[in-house]
Amino acid sequence: MVGIVALCKEEEQYTKWLSERQLAYTIVHDEAEAAGVAVMIFCGGPDWGKRPERDALDRRIYDYCVAHQIPMLGICRGMQEIAYFMGAALIEDLGELNAIHKAQTNGASRQHAILLSDGQQLMVNSRHHQAIDRVPMPCTLEGRAEDGTIELLQSADGQLLLVQCHPEREEMRDTTIEQMCLEFIYNHQRIITDANEKSI
Repeated sequence: MVGIVALCKEEEQYTKWLSERQLAYTIVHDEAEAAGVAVMIFCGGPDWGKRPERDALDRRIYDYCVAHQIPMLGICRGMQEIAYFMGAALIEDLGELNAIHKAQTNGASRQHAILLSDGQQLMVNSRHHQAIDRVPMPCTLEGRAEDGTIELLQSADGQLLLVQCHPEREEMRDTTIEQMCLEFIYNHQRIITDANEKSI
């Protein structure tokens, strides 16, 4: 089961995405509802500090996930706040770089390239004006835009996948970045399923 932290304004985008990929999900409003979740998704949304109720819930669920070793997928705001909880600072506005990172055309996010530390180059949609200032944990994979903005992090312990783009949006269907996110979810669901089968 995939958990989606509640109070996300664009919740329907995430539920539609998971449904299309045949992934069961639940909306998580508190720690009790987080129990039994295989992977927790922290969604995109408003800047940190703009929605105190949501900020507080996200922090509580993050703390619960850390305490109970629940893997986390952070998307846009989700990436930023998880990194922030781990000690990174937020770049509150990318300034001139917004021409790349906040740009939209006809309501759809423009795409730009990111380069991964394994040599892959991926195209991602861009819909943000904030970013993180540094990598806050050991990683097996990092991705950056040409301007140096950190766009993807995969933690060395396999518990975190943080992406600055929006894989849940239609324009990212069947792309490498979407497949990375789906594989992260599938792999952790499989671990939970295998563990449950062994305990029977």
